[in-house]
Amino acid sequence: MTMISDGDEYATGTWAEFEEHVTDLLAAIDDAHIEWPKSQLAVMNGWSCPKVLYDDARTHPLRDFFTGCLPEHDGHEWELSGWANLMDKGHGLMNHDHVRSQNGGNNTWAGVLWLTIPEGTSPLVVHLNDGSSIEVVPWAGGFCLFTAYTMHEAASQRVNGVRTSMPFNARQVSAGGA
Repeated sequence: MTMISDGDEYATGTWAEFEEHVTDLLAAIDDAHIEWPKSQLAVMNGWSCPKVLYDDARTHPLRDFFTGCLPEHDGHEWELSGWANLMDKGHGLMNHDHVRSQNGGNNTWAGVLWLTIPEGTSPLVVHLNDGSSIEVVPWAGGFCLFTAYTMHEAASQRVNGVRTSMPFNARQVSAGGA
């Protein structure tokens, strides 16, 4: 069910199984927040857990969905690492990319699923290679996939309410995980 091709920079859509899995995903994030009460990544005044959330079996349906969206390559598999971001009023994400992998090497793709979205939330701004930018307004169950080198940001939240998201990085590894 590949959704994105090598020539694409980004894609958006809605995860059809969102309602079936959202309770488990939010529980996994709550447990991670208890285990790591201090933010582990560079969210402007928000909270992020380490990039190990896909180790939790409750997140495997999402990991498997995202894996299925990525282009297939002979002799290679995708290794995904996922985490969670919680952003309330005044929180945001600075302009950044996802090229560097915490496991060594470089990521090829990245993306995000939005779980809880307060009305009036700030958009995800994706800066494309041609110099233009697009604004993706998040929605619960919605996602955005993009190349790992694509710069993107989320302006500080202007509204009350927690914006919960699950970003991921994907890098190619040889078949068998090596």
